[in-house]
Amino acid sequence: MIEVDPRADELEACAEALRTDPILKESTMGARAFCRALLSRGEPGLAVVRGVVRGSSYKPLVRASAARALSPDLDPVDVEHTCSLLLTGKPLTRYMAAVALCRTASPASVDALVEALDDDELIEDMWWSLYVSDVVALALTRIGDIRAPALAAWYERRRRQLHNPSDRDVAVCALARVGDVQGRAIMEEMVASGDTFMVLDVLRDLRAGKEPYL
Repeated sequence: MIEVDPRADELEACAEALRTDPILKESTMGARAFCRALLSRGEPGLAVVRGVVRGSSYKPLVRASAARALSPDLDPVDVEHTCSLLLTGKPLTRYMAAVALCRTASPASVDALVEALDDDELIEDMWWSLYVSDVVALALTRIGDIRAPALAAWYERRRRQLHNPSDRDVAVCALARVGDVQGRAIMEEMVASGDTFMVLDVLRDLRAGKEPYL
């Protein structure tokens, strides 16, 4: 149980909890919720969360979770630190950093995003399975940098996976999320034939205009 209340306790104690509490250090949902509660306290809480994003004394996963909580309001310094987490962290850290950058859609993150487009580490700790590069590709399409050769290579990898039954669900969801016509058409066909729950869930969110996994 987390002993510090981010909505009421001293800000110094909150910052220390994000540095040392074993639950916050290991739970992306817990750290993100804690940071969101801090942000509800206005500028003082914002300062703490920014300090976490930028602070090397915090665990990288906590920093990435703080960036996710702060997004889409990452400033240029926050973007720089989040890009570093995207390129150097462990898989779940890279995923959280990619989500924060995708939600922020800053042109300053393009170089790091392009570098991360070959990050095909499968993240399976979520409700849906996906690759870090799937979030990266979505970020680049949102920013409008769709000419990068690396992005074309990402599309080609996912389209090849459409022909592999073990990879098809993840690939079709990734393509549909970035607005790929072929991916969306296959997704609709899979759902019509009573295919997997993951595909159905993602399609429902896309139809509702929601942001799956962000």
